[in-house]
Amino acid sequence: YMTSFDLNSQFEFGINDRREVVKDLGDAFDFQPPGSASRYSGGDYGSQVLATSVSRWGGVRWEQYATTFQADLGPTPGYQFCSGSPNSTGAYGFLTMEGSSQTTGLKTLRASTMSPFQFGFFLASQGGRGTFVPPGSIGPICLMGAPLGRYNQAAEVFNTGGSGIASLVIDPTALRGPGSDIVGQSGQEWNFQAWHRQAGGLSNFTNAFSVTFD
Repeated sequence: YMTSFDLNSQFEFGINDRREVVKDLGDAFDFQPPGSASRYSGGDYGSQVLATSVSRWGGVRWEQYATTFQADLGPTPGYQFCSGSPNSTGAYGFLTMEGSSQTTGLKTLRASTMSPFQFGFFLASQGGRGTFVPPGSIGPICLMGAPLGRYNQAAEVFNTGGSGIASLVIDPTALRGPGSDIVGQSGQEWNFQAWHRQAGGLSNFTNAFSVTFD
């Protein structure tokens, strides 16, 4: 099977929803893996993308099951890099951003597959990458070499709840800096990551997300 996708304005490929189970095949066939799909970046053009599924070689042809079509969640303006460590769910925390790469218009940071019923907050920095595992964390922070801003005001701190999901609407004209908010400018690269508590008292991070504003 084939599908197509669009690159974002930096000619990078971002994912706005990581692979997930879409259907349990049960006893419909002689093997029982679940169908799975990924919803990808709409890039600049907001494409909808075919969600693919489990396939196998049937001896004569490739057989494909549990195919579904899902509407795209909306364009993502950047791309993921780095990653945290598997958390108490066995999965990696996953971060994306929804919105355009323009310096105008609100954007939404969305973190998923985090430990349930834990608190955390989002981080921001202007450029700078690396990996460092802070004391008390099982995963690395990936925003390095630049002043770090924290979305940790009372209304911004999140609880992952039972779903392990959290989101925050941010304004590119008031991006969080180390001391005060910063007006994002065209051509600037900003990186984001989510920190969250881990079951057992430790902490962890999602992957990091990068966007260069137009």
